[in-house]
Amino acid sequence: QEILAAGLFCATALTVDDTGARHQGRNGHTTHIGNQYFAFFETTESKSRLNFLRTLLLGGVFGYRVTDATVAYWQDHGLPQALIDPLLEAPAKAFADDQNWQGHLTALGITGAHHQQCATEGALWGAIVEQRLLEGVVVVSDGAPQFAIGDHARCWIHAERQVQQVACATSKQHRL
Repeated sequence: QEILAAGLFCATALTVDDTGARHQGRNGHTTHIGNQYFAFFETTESKSRLNFLRTLLLGGVFGYRVTDATVAYWQDHGLPQALIDPLLEAPAKAFADDQNWQGHLTALGITGAHHQQCATEGALWGAIVEQRLLEGVVVVSDGAPQFAIGDHARCWIHAERQVQQVACATSKQHRL
């Protein structure tokens, strides 16, 4: 965690990726975060944006925050305004752990799995932005949706995947 914290503090760009990992008969996923100066690996049971955001917070102070960045995330990801309003009106804006955050969502009547996921991702993103963990940092990935947060770019090596999907109308276009 100290390596991740130092790496995030100094980075202007991060490469990120994940892969399946089997250990002691159980499937898991290993996430890599790094650049030319450091490498951080975390193995968990999940391969999701929630998992990636939680992993990034290992480089700071874990928690959930309702901030302007949180609200922007919710709006960008389609959380209904009817659910955003109670979250904004509630006096509590900071939560230290999963149990308190989930209790807050339940108390506000936010119980649908998709809505809870979006609300949780936004609150984790709010904590990341509040701590400036990715301020001025570009996240570079293979285009996997779980990594598309903040300033994001696709790795040039993986950009070829899109070229392979181009439908060519002539044999000359196909050769090119």
